[in-house]
Amino acid sequence: MSSVENFFQKKKGWSIIKDQIFDYYLMPYIAKILTTRKPLVIIDCFAGKGRFDDQSIGSPIIIAQHIERIILIPTE
Repeated sequence: MSSVENFFQKKKGWSIIKDQIFDYYLMPYIAKILTTRKPLVIIDCFAGKGRFDDQSIGSPIIIAQHIERIILIPTE
């Protein structure tokens, strides 16, 4: 099996680090941008698929989950 065929079997080190950075910064970033009432655009040029073969989630799902959490927070 070539490396291309098994690329999405499990998350690689750089993906783990990228996802940790997303986890740290996305909540405050999304919350701040949404207060401006302007469109929110997040482009991840290295997103890959949302779920790896080992069922770990990738950045598209992480981004969507953070947006959902912010939207579901009750406002005053």
